[in-house]
Amino acid sequence: MAIERATVLSFDLDTGVHRQTPPPVEFAAVIDQYLAVLTTNGRDPKTLGKYRGQLNSFRRFLAERGVSKLHAIKAVHFDAGRAGRTDVVKPGTV
Repeated sequence: MAIERATVLSFDLDTGVHRQTPPPVEFAAVIDQYLAVLTTNGRDPKTLGKYRGQLNSFRRFLAERGVSKLHAIKAVHFDAGRAGRTDVVKPGTV
């Protein structure tokens, strides 16, 4: 098994197919980038404020669970985050 993996990796390196894994991205940086795109696209400042608040709330929720990198966010985090918001806002708006 190890020899097979090494052979495949060697071939990928020789042909230029293998790429290094990009460095982990902070979720906070993605929030800033997303809001910058929305600003460029002309979103209303009130809408941007609402999105910023929601995303930062989710960021804090993740941080409390030790998650700060984008790749570490899983579906269970979204579900738990939404479930935790139902006592703050009406269920239909979550």
